[in-house]
Amino acid sequence: MSSGIKKKCQQVDCTGESFNMSSSLLPKPQMKDLLGRIARRNFLIGVTLVTGSFFLLEHFFIQGRQNKYRDFYKTFDFAKDFEEKKKAGIFHSVKP
Repeated sequence: MSSGIKKKCQQVDCTGESFNMSSSLLPKPQMKDLLGRIARRNFLIGVTLVTGSFFLLEHFFIQGRQNKYRDFYKTFDFAKDFEEKKKAGIFHSVKP
C-alpha cells in the first residue's frame, strides 16, 4: 500500500525519469505584504547608500576644499591685494 502512495507523489517527465512532486521542493510564494516588504527593503538600501555617499563626499571633497581655502587665506594679505588692484585701475570709485 505504501508503494501506491509513493507512486501518486511521483510523476514521470517526457524523458521517462521520475521526479518528486512534494511541496518541500518549491517554497510557498509569499504574496501577503509583498509590496510593503519590497518598499521597506528598497528604502533601507536607499538610506544606506545616501548616508554612505554623504560621508564619502564630506570626507574627500568638502573637507579637502575647506583645507585648501584655509591654507590659502592663512598667508593672504588683503591690504596688499587691494593696493595692487587699485594701482591696476580695477576699482573705478577709488583714485589710484
